Amino acid sequence: MGDNKPKSGEGVKLVSKLGREAQRVKKLERQTRGIELYIKEEGHITNVCKLLRIHRNTWNKWTKDDQFNHLVMLADKILDDDMERVLIGKAKRGASAELLFYLKKRHARYKDMPTTIGVRGEGKVEVIIQDYKSKE
Repeated sequence: MGDNKPKSGEGVKLVSKLGREAQRVKKLERQTRGIELYIKEEGHITNVCKLLRIHRNTWNKWTKDDQFNHLVMLADKILDDDMERVLIGKAKRGASAELLFYLKKRHARYKDMPTTIGVRGEGKVEVIIQDYKSKE
């Protein structure tokens, strides 16, 4: 008959490994909840941290993880698309500077793009850049 008893220390190693795995699962659950709250709280990280009962430094550590950071970026895109929809609706009723500012800063389709012009022929092309501030 074979001896089925675990070798000395194997039980302790198994319990330790299970404990680490349980901590990893708990962290993933908290991060998942964090992403859900991030969307619900419209990207307000301080509120998310309060609701998760974590320190802001913990959130910052999580964002150093590529997978978690990718989820945050996807959540930002969801928020930006939602905001774009709301702002376009408001703009239809009368655009304002703050709406344009938000869209230009946060949404790729509205960011100022460099303009390239083509010039045919020979000769000199002069470009004048003026400062539109009033000079007093």
